[in-house]
Amino acid sequence: MKDQSSYTYAYGMLFAYLLKLMKLKYSSARQITHANCPEPTLMQRRNFPRIPIRTEATIITTDGSTTCMGENISIGGLFVRMDKRIEMGTETSITVPLPSPVINNIIVLNGIAVRIEDGGVAFKFQNVGHDAFRYLASFIDYST
Repeated sequence: MKDQSSYTYAYGMLFAYLLKLMKLKYSSARQITHANCPEPTLMQRRNFPRIPIRTEATIITTDGSTTCMGENISIGGLFVRMDKRIEMGTETSITVPLPSPVINNIIVLNGIAVRIEDGGVAFKFQNVGHDAFRYLASFIDYST
C-alpha cells in the first residue's frame, strides 16, 4: 500500500498540469466585457415566468377605473390590452378574476405601470399580500 504523501504529490502534480493546460487554452481568448456582450432581451430580463391569461381585469387609478383584457400574468406582474391612456409610473389597484377548477377567485393587487406599448400596459405588482401571493402562485403553477 502506498503512503498518503505519494497520493498527495500525484494529485498536486495533476492539478498543476490541468492548470497549465487551462492557462494555455484560455490565454489567447479575448476578454468578455459588457461592451461586447449583446443586450439581454425583455424575456431574459424577466424574473418570473408568464402565462397567457384571457380574463377581464379592472384597473383603478386616481382618474377612475377601466376594464381591460388581461394578456399574460406572472407572480411579478400583469400585461393588459387597454385603450385608455395611462402614464408610466402610475400607481393602480388591479382586480383580476382568476378561474380555477374549484372556485372562481378575484384577487386585488397594487401595481405600477412599468411599460407602455401600443394598446397595452405592463404593471408590476407591489406589496402583494400573503394570501394573494399564494393563490396567484398556485394558479400559475396549475396553469403551466
